[in-house]
Amino acid sequence: GIMTLFAGLDGDLKMNNYNDIIAENPYVYSGLNAVPSNQKYRLFGGVKGSLSSNSSFKLSAAYSSVDDQYFFMQRNAGSVNEDYSGTTYSNKFDVVYDDISLLRLGAEVSVGWTDKLELNSSVWFNKYTLDKQAEAWHKPEFEMNVNATYAFTNDLDFQAGVNILGERPVSMGSTVKTLDAVYDLSIGANYRLNKHFTAFGKVNNLFADKYYQ
Repeated sequence: GIMTLFAGLDGDLKMNNYNDIIAENPYVYSGLNAVPSNQKYRLFGGVKGSLSSNSSFKLSAAYSSVDDQYFFMQRNAGSVNEDYSGTTYSNKFDVVYDDISLLRLGAEVSVGWTDKLELNSSVWFNKYTLDKQAEAWHKPEFEMNVNATYAFTNDLDFQAGVNILGERPVSMGSTVKTLDAVYDLSIGANYRLNKHFTAFGKVNNLFADKYYQ
């Protein structure tokens, strides 16, 4: 009950429908028709366990091979794209495809410092290997989330957290640029009015940092 090893092998065929794409990037061309992405295999494994009676951890690694993974691309107006037959504009995105390999390493820790204070954190590192594209466009190598919850009373609790998204390469016409890392601090609170209703509030991007996706 202290430590567990795990491993597995699976795959997936993602249909990449338009609703999923605009949820990820609302600035794509209307009706953009992306081809399915074939995750031929994903080999994963790791170790998880308990640090104490109220603390746990998980270390994991996954290696996957994917055909026709899409990446968002911004182009100069009127430029030709073999994967999109319509007219191109400089303020819209279409997609390009590549066959990729992805190594994803992660660490997750949950710590109950006291009966009232709990801390959850996760760190992820992504390494893309591509066949045709120069970079994994709009994909960060580094991701981190840290969240704390403090139970002030039985009915009132406070939360604070920071989400970090690492630098991302972007293609703008013939120019390759890098978007700065994002540091998004948030605070919030929940108040249980009764057994049926809870009032809550949350503020994201607490310091109003200017960042663009």
